[in-house]
Amino acid sequence: MNKSIFNNLSKKLLGIIISSLVISGSYYVNSSYALDNGSIESVSARPIALANSIKDTPSIACNRIVWTDYRSGNADIYLYDLGTKEEKQITSDKENQKNPMINKDKIVWEDYRNGLSADIYYYDITTGIETPITSLKQGASILQSNPVISGDKIAWEYTYKDNHYVRVYDLQTKKIRTVSRSNSPNQINPRIGGNKVVWQDKESAEDSNWNISMNEISSAKSSKEVQLTTDNSDHTSPVISDNFIVWLKGNKVGKEIYLYNLLDGSTKKIADVSANVEKISLDGDKVTWLDIKFDGTNDICMYDISTSKLDILYSTIRECQNPSISGNKIVWLERSKDNYENSYIFMIDLSIPNTLKENAVQSIALDSTSYNLNIGETHNTLVNLQDSDATSTIIAEDNITFQSSDSSVATVDEEGVVKGISAGKATITARTKDGKTATCTVTVNEAVPSNGAVPSNGAVPSNGAVPSNGAVPSNEAVPSNELVPSNEVVPTNEAAPSKEVSATIEETGVLLDQSVMTLEAGGPTGTLKATIEPTNATNQDPIWTSSDDKIATVNNGVVTPIASGEVVITVTTKNGKTAICKVVVNEPVPSNEVAP
Repeated sequence: MNKSIFNNLSKKLLGIIISSLVISGSYYVNSSYALDNGSIESVSARPIALANSIKDTPSIACNRIVWTDYRSGNADIYLYDLGTKEEKQITSDKENQKNPMINKDKIVWEDYRNGLSADIYYYDITTGIETPITSLKQGASILQSNPVISGDKIAWEYTYKDNHYVRVYDLQTKKIRTVSRSNSPNQINPRIGGNKVVWQDKESAEDSNWNISMNEISSAKSSKEVQLTTDNSDHTSPVISDNFIVWLKGNKVGKEIYLYNLLDGSTKKIADVSANVEKISLDGDKVTWLDIKFDGTNDICMYDISTSKLDILYSTIRECQNPSISGNKIVWLERSKDNYENSYIFMIDLSIPNTLKENAVQSIALDSTSYNLNIGETHNTLVNLQDSDATSTIIAEDNITFQSSDSSVATVDEEGVVKGISAGKATITARTKDGKTATCTVTVNEAVPSNGAVPSNGAVPSNGAVPSNGAVPSNEAVPSNELVPSNEVVPTNEAAPSKEVSATIEETGVLLDQSVMTLEAGGPTGTLKATIEPTNATNQDPIWTSSDDKIATVNNGVVTPIASGEVVITVTTKNGKTAICKVVVNEPVPSNEVAP
């Protein structure tokens, strides 16, 4: 057993018996968390968002997870539904949309489509309609960031001339107001819970310490602000639920996590943590955070306020970020420390015990039995280990060894990353410590030159096409005075060379040229243009749908307005990537009236 996970633990944990199983560089730790059935079991982690891309800032609410995703070259918001197991692209604008937060059926984020000054947007999952909360002019000397949502309230950090304030938007009244003090120029990191908002506060820019402040937002006018901390320590990163507020307090050697009880006004320390803890997450009576130890170990920790129990739920040598909790589910970002291109959203479900025991693996499988790569491309191998009771899907590393049958065609490293080297086929084998194996066939394709030229060895391109210049391969010369008849038929007893099927290029996303369109009922049609990424994707015929054909229909991007109202036009690629446009259909203006 690797003992490094016990370094720097609080004395409160020394009495807990912890057993660990090393899986792919990660330690699935038996915690003392009591499940609903009253038994003490271990919990397991699994990746949720498996696409190879750079990801950031995951957030979870009930069975939905959102995150920032860079697979299209810019920051977009993606959604994964744990119930339907479906992924959906929420934003598709060419500018950046990032730092999402989800609450129930609504998502908020920072949106940069109007320039460097971000606006705050929200998206209603039920209706599929995206709405801007703010609309700044390009070049405005205002910054807006860190949006959060709870119920029908949205809060964010508003910066003007280096002064930071907390603003709140009410989805019912559709009004914005500032809830923090105007004479205190530094209020950041707002969070909402119930009818209260908390934030990190400084009396002045010269003040070296942060404090935690709170205000009620239920009334039309904010009540008196309450400062929860008054000592000379640094208090940061507040989070709030209906009954509790939790934050980080700095000390000489690390940090401490403090709890304020909104029911009785009491304050207490609940944990000692390392100086590397930056963000914490709170839902109901459960607090979770990421603690990065001095030896590089990343621990996902949880404190249960109702039982006063502190546990390490998961530990890994991989890099983790941004834990988020909702009910019994915790998600976070995880990636290799030397490979930021491929990152994953991992999840723990506290209600599902992990029964995968050491030396009890019944089967091993890879994420694919065959796939294609171009020369120079890579693929991250995922391994699924299963025993008789449970399945734990993991990124393979330490306890799995990999081997390529032909390293001149494709190589594979100790983390399972396969790279195409030269044209051909190779078999990748993954092997457990007790000898169980799984294999995958990798076909490496040699890219056809973009100018259509025949390779120097005279080989015909893999798609069987004759070069566009009509040239005959150099090793098969035709006399200059002899023409090849255009009507010449291949003899029936001489089979024509079979054509090789080129590798399918999957769609990675789809963009629309408009996010909002306004039409008049019965009036001219509007046209939406969809761009599938990459531009050389095999399938270039997306599916168009309207959320209400009684208001507007769509055919190949041509929108026909029928009756007044609002609809959402969705374009979907063959592999499920989507983009949307909100269409507003207005009543027709009578011919004897002038439109405003």
